[in-house]
Amino acid sequence: MNSKNEMFLLSFKLHQIFKFNSKGKYIKTFCRKGQGPGEINRVFKIFINSQNNYLYLPEFFSGVGKVTIYNSNGYLYRIVKNTGNKNKFRYY
Repeated sequence: MNSKNEMFLLSFKLHQIFKFNSKGKYIKTFCRKGQGPGEINRVFKIFINSQNNYLYLPEFFSGVGKVTIYNSNGYLYRIVKNTGNKNKFRYY
């Protein structure tokens, strides 16, 4: 739940996020499975930044991590990837 009391449900099986308003009414679906910009594969949790309501979707596979960041309207904001070196990240 974000600061607007909007709710977000992650479907691991469908690789999608469902957004609901503060009363539980369905608003929209976003994300899809894949490895392209804004696509996800192995996301198990959603983290919501309470200051800007951005959604952080971390995924870790083959030793390389990626965090896909969406705004609360479901628009891709940024992708952060680990380059394989735990101290170096790339921002897209």
